[in-house]
Amino acid sequence: MSEALSQEVVTTYLKQLRLSRMARDCDSLAREAEQRGLGYLGFLQALLEGELASRHEQQLRQRLKAAAFLYQKRLEDFDFSLVPNLSKMRLLELAQGAFLSAHDNVLFIGPSGIGKTHLLMGLGRALCLPGWLSRAVSLGSHSGHRTGGRPQGTALTAAAESVSPL
Repeated sequence: MSEALSQEVVTTYLKQLRLSRMARDCDSLAREAEQRGLGYLGFLQALLEGELASRHEQQLRQRLKAAAFLYQKRLEDFDFSLVPNLSKMRLLELAQGAFLSAHDNVLFIGPSGIGKTHLLMGLGRALCLPGWLSRAVSLGSHSGHRTGGRPQGTALTAAAESVSPL
């Protein structure tokens, strides 16, 4: 079997196995592996690393889309000097996701304009990065249903699903 035909068959198999990144990169990585003398395992490792990276990126995009955040905010962009009573260390600890194992939620309550939404969107995003599913919702959209009353102030909650990181 000629090399061109072999490449075509391998690409077809990779597509059938839904290894799209490997199918796309196979030819170029084969040439690179040959030039660098990587051998079969080095070539296979490079293919697998690319496929894994592609899948992780796709899963992150899906988690962020499912989270349906109102804004794309990051904790790194928050100005902690504006809210001196807020512990940056505690918030960064929350961003590690340890509270999720205890099935706890995070609730920020305070006056408008201090960054609650920014912090919750950033926290939710930080939790999505290692593989947690998160969602930010307004308590105003839920509290009225339970109590029949009108919610006081602006309070948001970020709740992460009970799903372990990937």
